[in-house]
Amino acid sequence: MRHLCWILLAGLVLGLGLRGLVTPAWAEEEESSARIRIRSSGTMIEALYGWADGFRAEHPAINLHVEGGGSGDGIAGLVNGHVDVAIATRSLRGWEKRLAGKRGYAEPMGRIVGWDAVTVIVHPSNPLKGVRVEQLGDLFGLHPSIRRWTDLGATVPECRDQRLDRVSLKNKSGTYAFMRDQLMRTMRRMGRELHAFAASRDLVQHVATTPCAIGFVAMAFVDARVKPLCLSEGVGGACVQPDRAAIDARTYPLIRPLFLYTLGPPKGDVATFVNWVTGPAGQNLLQLAGFQPLKEGK
Repeated sequence: MRHLCWILLAGLVLGLGLRGLVTPAWAEEEESSARIRIRSSGTMIEALYGWADGFRAEHPAINLHVEGGGSGDGIAGLVNGHVDVAIATRSLRGWEKRLAGKRGYAEPMGRIVGWDAVTVIVHPSNPLKGVRVEQLGDLFGLHPSIRRWTDLGATVPECRDQRLDRVSLKNKSGTYAFMRDQLMRTMRRMGRELHAFAASRDLVQHVATTPCAIGFVAMAFVDARVKPLCLSEGVGGACVQPDRAAIDARTYPLIRPLFLYTLGPPKGDVATFVNWVTGPAGQNLLQLAGFQPLKEGK
C-alpha cells in the first residue's frame, strides 16, 4: 500500500511538472513579464514604494519586486547577485566593490537620484537653536566630553539631571554609516551607548516624547513633533538650517546624495527603471516623499 502511494505521488509530481517545486514564488509570473528585484535602505523605502506604483502604472509589463532592509542589506544583496538594484543612502566601500568581482559580477555602478539633509533633532521644549558639527562628533562619539545639555549652554525643561539621551539608527543603516564617516574623521568611533532604533519613525517618536533626547534622521522624517537644529562648522560659523535652499546651495554641512546601484551599467528593463526614476515622474515622487530632487539637467 505504501509503495502504491509513492507511485501515485510520483505521478502527481510529474503531471504538475518539476518547475513549480523548485522555482521561487516571484518567478511564477507570466513568462512575457520582466522582473526587477530592488532592495532599499529603510530611509528610502517609502520613496521606493511610490516609485514602484508610478512605474508599474506606466510600464505594466515590467514586474517589480521591492523590499527594504537597510543600505547595508541592499548593497550586500547586489554584490552577491540577489537583487538587480540597490537603493542606498551611502557610498559603496572599496571592499564591497571588490566582493562583486570575486563573485564574478561586474563592478557596481552608482547613480545619484536625489539629495537629503541629515537633520539633528531634539524635543520641542529644548531651547537650543543650533550646534557645531565638531560638537556632534564629540557627543555621538565614544567617551564623549559632552554629556549634559548644560555642556552645550542649554537647560532643558523636564530633563532630569540634564543628561543627554543620545539616539541613533542601528549600525547597518546608511544614515548611521554616513554620520560615522562625517563626524568621526579623527579616528573616533560612534558611541557604544547610543540608544539605537531600527526605524526612523520610531526614532522620531522617541525624541518627540523624551525631553533629554538628541538624534539624527533623514529630512523626510522630520515633522512638527520634533525641533530641527541648525548646524555650523567652526567657532563663529553661520548656523544653517536643513532646508531645501541650503541643499541647493550646498551650504548645509550634512548633505548627502541618494544612490541607485546596479552591477555594471544598467541595461534593458533595469535601464528603463533607472531612467524613469531620474525623469520628471520619478523626481516628482521623490519630492513628495520628502527628499530633494535632482536639479534639472543634473
